Amino acid sequence: MNDTVRTRKGLFLSWRIWVAGALLAAVAVVGCEGEGKSPEATKPEIEVSIPGSDSVADFEVFTGRTQATHYIDIRARVTGYLDEAPFTEGEDVKEGDVLFKIDPRPYEAMLAQAEADVNLATSHFQSMQDVYTRDVKSPSATPEATLIQDRDNREEAKATIARAKAARQAAQQNVDYCVIKAPFSGRISRRNVDTKNDVIADNTVLASLIQVDPLYAYFDVDERTLLRIGALLPGGKVPADAAKQLPLTLGLANEKPEDFAHKGTLRIADNKVDSATGTVRMWGVFDNTKNDLRPGLFVRVRMDVGQPQRSLFVAETALGSDQGRKYLYVVNDENKVVYTQVDVGQRKDGLIAVKPVHGYQLTEGDRVVVNGLQRVHADMEVEPKRVDMPRVKNPATAPTVVTQKG
Repeated sequence: MNDTVRTRKGLFLSWRIWVAGALLAAVAVVGCEGEGKSPEATKPEIEVSIPGSDSVADFEVFTGRTQATHYIDIRARVTGYLDEAPFTEGEDVKEGDVLFKIDPRPYEAMLAQAEADVNLATSHFQSMQDVYTRDVKSPSATPEATLIQDRDNREEAKATIARAKAARQAAQQNVDYCVIKAPFSGRISRRNVDTKNDVIADNTVLASLIQVDPLYAYFDVDERTLLRIGALLPGGKVPADAAKQLPLTLGLANEKPEDFAHKGTLRIADNKVDSATGTVRMWGVFDNTKNDLRPGLFVRVRMDVGQPQRSLFVAETALGSDQGRKYLYVVNDENKVVYTQVDVGQRKDGLIAVKPVHGYQLTEGDRVVVNGLQRVHADMEVEPKRVDMPRVKNPATAPTVVTQKG
């Protein structure tokens, strides 16, 4: 009886083990088949845009400083008592505006005396002329020596008139010097001397006057650029058509080259290269009708150094950086991502100019990834979605790349 029970229990246990093994095998088979039949991975959707193109000129940017085209120290030309200074300090004045008045009364008195001396000399000359005329008409009654003396007296009186007139002119000039006028239109400084003080001729600086429109800016050009533009500077001299051949624009230190608003013309190039710095100093003259520039400002000067060429423009969001090198991701005809190194140039209308480096290609019709660069990599298959090229609405004013390499 007991043997029969044990036999039945063994058979039942074996049957349970066999069923469990069969179930595990079935699950394993189903699992293997499931791995082989997983759905195809979805390609990521990536936004792409077509580069724009525009004509741009190659240029260089140099640092420099502004300088007044005219600058003078206004000095007293006569010694005297400063009566008036009828101008507003720091404001613009026009040519001919009265700046200072010195008490003219001492000089007016000198002028009156000089005028009297002229009248006296004229009267004396007339007397000598009458004597000489009378004696000449009576040669038989007048000794030769007397005629000679009469002639000498007349000439001396004539010279006295000339001397008196010169003194009168000097006296008149001193009276005129009592009123000091602006020699040209410009911006006046503060007064160095208050009214009711004495000033000394040719010594006291009353104020300074500068001309700020137009305005000079001087900058140093390196030898490499000088060699590039050498053909445009025949004999080292600035050509008459410099405005066309070497146009300049000027901006402040916090402005981008494409935003420089002050147009100018190359005016002077120094006659030698500074051996210590390897540069040549140049001067440009710039429009300053808004009077927003002042002499002594640190500025940047852009010089176009080549003929305009067609360039491709992309969004700045399309640019990646790899160990200092800029690159784009381009989607080819097979919807695969292609890594493309580029050089970047000037910014324009919210986009930036790009040029493929040697060994890479970029054409006007290429599809460039403009967003989500961190989600793609070279040779990756993507689903491109065409969008408009995004533009920077308010670009930062920090200096960026300023030279578009040829």
